[in-house]
Amino acid sequence: MGRNIGIFGVAASPLEKEQAAAHFPSDLEVWAVNEAHRHMPADIKIARMFQLHVRDWRESERRYLYSNGKDLPPGVDPDCFGRDNAHVEYLRTCGVPVYGQQVWPDIPTSVRYPFEEVTEAVGIPLPPNGVNRLWATSSFGYMAALLLTEHRNGDPVSAIYLAGVELPTGSARERAWEWPNFAYYLGLMTGGGVKVVLPPNGSALLSAPHYALGGHPFPQEADHWWAPGYALVIPDDDGTYYLGTWTEPKLEATEKEPEVL
Repeated sequence: MGRNIGIFGVAASPLEKEQAAAHFPSDLEVWAVNEAHRHMPADIKIARMFQLHVRDWRESERRYLYSNGKDLPPGVDPDCFGRDNAHVEYLRTCGVPVYGQQVWPDIPTSVRYPFEEVTEAVGIPLPPNGVNRLWATSSFGYMAALLLTEHRNGDPVSAIYLAGVELPTGSARERAWEWPNFAYYLGLMTGGGVKVVLPPNGSALLSAPHYALGGHPFPQEADHWWAPGYALVIPDDDGTYYLGTWTEPKLEATEKEPEVL
């Protein structure tokens, strides 16, 4: 019997997280990322925090935005991982391991992420020279890689429960780089016997309709190479969401639609 791990992101409302939490097992070990602690249900206790950014992450960008003579907003500090003082104060006082790029002297429970161990366990040879590297394009990728490493190295995981992780409908970076990486690790987990449990109230993760079954994709949707238009999140008939293409302009009534083979 292995552990039940929950990964919490910030892409869900408090209500959605309350609904998800109602279906979590009582022994859930919660891993939270960045500022997810601000959105957690009150009865959910965090076991590990992950703050994998550098201390001055995006600080130069923020200072540039306020370079027209304005002061930085109250609470903004160049040493706060691109967040604010309240976030760092939480990390200092949370009392649980805080995984980062290094041990931070002002965060007593900070832990250096085990890059070498994880690379040894789940790294893959990547171009251009084929050197074994850890493929992680987001904090969720690092979290999943660590979970899989522990699972393979004698600390088995029975299931991973997800809440607030909606990479397929996020930014262009999240859709193009972060979601494929996280999906890769979810595949490795299921192949290794770890059950993946999605939020009962719905999720963009793994929710696209089956290809070519039940009439999908329709003509002029994203899977057709000749489709005009632009990418859009489209609701399916059963309420799930997927990335499709919205055509503009639509076919006129006198035009013949392409034949579906």
